[in-house]
Amino acid sequence: MKRGGEQPQSWAARLSRYLAWLSGGILLIGCAGSITLDVVLRYFLNRTVVESFEISGYAFAAAVALGMAYTVSCKSNIRIDLVANRLPLLPRVVLDLVAHLAILVVAGTIAWYALQTWLQSLKLDAKSITILQVPLILPQGIWLLGLIWFALFAALIAWSSARLLLRGDLAGVQHLIGPATLREEIEQAGAPAKDAE
Repeated sequence: MKRGGEQPQSWAARLSRYLAWLSGGILLIGCAGSITLDVVLRYFLNRTVVESFEISGYAFAAAVALGMAYTVSCKSNIRIDLVANRLPLLPRVVLDLVAHLAILVVAGTIAWYALQTWLQSLKLDAKSITILQVPLILPQGIWLLGLIWFALFAALIAWSSARLLLRGDLAGVQHLIGPATLREEIEQAGAPAKDAE
């Protein structure tokens, strides 16, 4: 993401990548392990011991929340580029800024309501209705942290884009929040991007 020495969001992008690895790797693999254990124990003991359905629900919510900032850092959010790619640089940058501000508003709104849900669970000392009796502030807390990080990361990218725009660096803004180029998509897939453009 480096462009003209400007890289205030590089540590944040790395953190987003690590959170996505944590959620996609550890949480989902752990979830698969608990489901496997549950199936085996049901077969041999004819009863549920692990409550894998509940655990997998928490893991899935955490994985989605912890991976959202990474999606923004990779510029993998869905875009319809049919018209935008044919426009000159300035209108493209304006459209990309509007799209990113929409992401920021959505991220902030979701994080706000997630915080209200977590505070309500804390106030009520809410627990799951299964035999595990999990205090809901624990899985909701992980979910909330992911959503707050998503909102903060979107705000950081918006701030970095505004700084580049004020300097008149339209190409830098396009590089930061515009759609991923073919080269970037190939590099994200792990292949060397020699001739792609």
